Amino acid sequence: MTESKLPRYVSLVPANDWYFVHEGTTPDRRRVLHRVAVWAQREDGSVIGLISVEKMQDGPHQVPRLVEPPPIEGGYLHEDQLR
Repeated sequence: MTESKLPRYVSLVPANDWYFVHEGTTPDRRRVLHRVAVWAQREDGSVIGLISVEKMQDGPHQVPRLVEPPPIEGGYLHEDQLR
């Protein structure tokens, strides 16, 4: 068997009221918010917030799944910091 290149997590904790925020690509550069579903601890001890995305499957249905944020300049903010 080949070793999986998917990230491995040792624990997951709910991330209530947290967002991954980055600058948008539109001309107005409006910031983009992604709700963080869980904090995931990797095998190496680092922690990252996982966000929900929808992935097309065969047929008309889209299935949500959790992924790491894109590798772009951004950060995590609590909803109190968004006001």
